[in-house]
Amino acid sequence: MVLVETLFQHLPPPYHVGLLYDIGCQTERSCVKWGFLDRYINRLTFGISVFHAFGHQWVCQIIYHPRKRTGFGLSDGEGCERFWHSISKLIAYLRVCGYHQRIYTLDHQVDHAQRETLENLSAWLLRRSRHALTKRKAAESILRDCGKSETDLQAEWKDQVETQTKPLPRQSQNAGKDAVKELLQMRETRDGLKKREREYDALIEDEATPMDEYIEAKADLESVRVCLQDLNTRIWNKQSVLGVTDRV
Repeated sequence: MVLVETLFQHLPPPYHVGLLYDIGCQTERSCVKWGFLDRYINRLTFGISVFHAFGHQWVCQIIYHPRKRTGFGLSDGEGCERFWHSISKLIAYLRVCGYHQRIYTLDHQVDHAQRETLENLSAWLLRRSRHALTKRKAAESILRDCGKSETDLQAEWKDQVETQTKPLPRQSQNAGKDAVKELLQMRETRDGLKKREREYDALIEDEATPMDEYIEAKADLESVRVCLQDLNTRIWNKQSVLGVTDRV
């Protein structure tokens, strides 16, 4: 936090900073919750370093992965690791040297790395620009071949993010009891429909039944059988979810 605070103190007000960190998701949450960097929070975009992003949950990745977050381009957030690797050859020597010698060596090594980086900056920019153009051409080719417009894909991605980041439904402590109760009520309803089905069958088969009652019973029987078939399907699905069978 102190490093970011110091950085902003040396930047002009319009500058916006993208911060890639191993736990950038938790860092942003802490800033919002506790008011850290509140003066600069609107000028900060948090993300997770590429090599650590896949260790986070998918919900976290679709928000904080640098390839899915606007503003980071092809940055991977591993700049510090590259620097540590560049001075790793000093590990054996610095273990046995004295304190002041260690500070002197690190100071000169960092100064040398900075000058070397500045000298090679133009070549690095050219190399990265060409790499970015190659990536862009490949992405545009894939976009053309997929048959979907960029607007449609962005809309679908927005819907996916909204769907997969919704809070999970609250779990009821009585969910199992309520499901069993609902199943028993459905079985009672089925028994009632079967009783009505038998009554209508009896009216239809009885030769003494008046014609108007016969026609009405015929129509009601069809309706009851449709309802009974639908209810049987619902009962079977409910039993499958609960792991219940009709066998006693």
